[in-house]
Amino acid sequence: QAVNNYLLDQEHEEFVRLLKRFLAKQRKVYDILHLVLTEKGEAVFYDDCGRNLNKDCFEDKWIQLEMHEDFLIGSILTCAPHSLVIHRQAEHYTGMVRIIGEVFEDRMSFCQGCNLCTLND
Repeated sequence: QAVNNYLLDQEHEEFVRLLKRFLAKQRKVYDILHLVLTEKGEAVFYDDCGRNLNKDCFEDKWIQLEMHEDFLIGSILTCAPHSLVIHRQAEHYTGMVRIIGEVFEDRMSFCQGCNLCTLND
């Protein structure tokens, strides 16, 4: 069991390093990217002006998180924001949020409540 845990940890660390390298090579598309996680299990992206980016960037207004966490992580990395703000419901997606946090490090923050949070009630 200890060996398996060690190997899983090593694999996870290598995955995060790979994502960091990918992010470092991306051209910054947005200065700030806001990710709102809704109670319905949807993800909505906004730019720093409060414009919904899902329709422009992802061909759909809503992204269902249950089935697309890997797509969501890839989308965030492709947008390559300078900083990422996660709004609401992060505790329901701890695995995904942990990976994003490890990649973005101090460039990721959590909102404590704002207009974007209440807009998606």
